[in-house]
Amino acid sequence: MGKELKILIRNSVITSALILIYGIVTLDKLVLLAMFGGSLVSLLTLYMTIRDAEVSVHSSNANKITILGYTKRYFVYGIFLYIMAKFLGFSGIVMGGMGLLNVKFNILLFGVNGFINKLKHRLKN
Repeated sequence: MGKELKILIRNSVITSALILIYGIVTLDKLVLLAMFGGSLVSLLTLYMTIRDAEVSVHSSNANKITILGYTKRYFVYGIFLYIMAKFLGFSGIVMGGMGLLNVKFNILLFGVNGFINKLKHRLKN
């Protein structure tokens, strides 16, 4: 596993922990169930993506594995959002959706950090 991927996983776990702490401190059911739950689902689907990539590299059916993995991940997202809608309503969908963006948010931060570091390097020279 690459260095950047390990950093992404670490930062996503930290983000999930911060969401959990915030939910506990505020005793907000939506944050605890929907947002934290969404961040955990986001981590789960990141793991699924990593596993699918590893398997598809060593397989002769890489295209089939990739499409099946993609479908499974969106099925997991759909089940999660359905559960949020059923028990928490529209607010649950919105907060759950925000939690699902955990890994994507950390990827964005990783990219922004890299951009800022390149800018600093250019300004020094």
